[in-house]
Amino acid sequence: NLKLQVDFAKGRFDPKDVYADFAVRKGWFHVRLGQFKKPFSRQLVTSDSKASFAERSLADKRFGGGERDVGVMVHNDFQKADGLEYGLALVNGSGSKPDYTGGVSVDLTTGEGQLESLGGSNVPDRLDPMLVGRLGFNLGGVKSYEPSDLSGGSDKGFALAGAALLEFDADD
Repeated sequence: NLKLQVDFAKGRFDPKDVYADFAVRKGWFHVRLGQFKKPFSRQLVTSDSKASFAERSLADKRFGGGERDVGVMVHNDFQKADGLEYGLALVNGSGSKPDYTGGVSVDLTTGEGQLESLGGSNVPDRLDPMLVGRLGFNLGGVKSYEPSDLSGGSDKGFALAGAALLEFDADD
């Protein structure tokens, strides 16, 4: 599978998910290469369109280590797994937020600005490797990554998972 998700907000080209996902053994062992969401928490890997709230939790912001990063991940297609789910990623650690540079000249009489140059890149400029892992178990139909069930269905389910994040801090 190939995925390309780009954000054009604010007139910028901001790649979100850009990866190739190879199923070595479908539903059990997949390899993902590129820029993707780190497999830290259920809330972090849930699609924004399925989120119940506009903002992520404070715990995700504090311990999630950023949402997306560049690297390689092995997983069992955990977003669709019923039963055991896992994901283990080795990522750069610098995140995917682009750095923008540029200059504006301002006409002092009118106060209007003219864009002279604009440059930007989300290519990592430092190495700060991070290992991110998630292991969980879903029972009773809790296999769709939606933080809440608004359908009113009668299916009962249970999910339990743990995650760890290890920063190697190679740049300091």
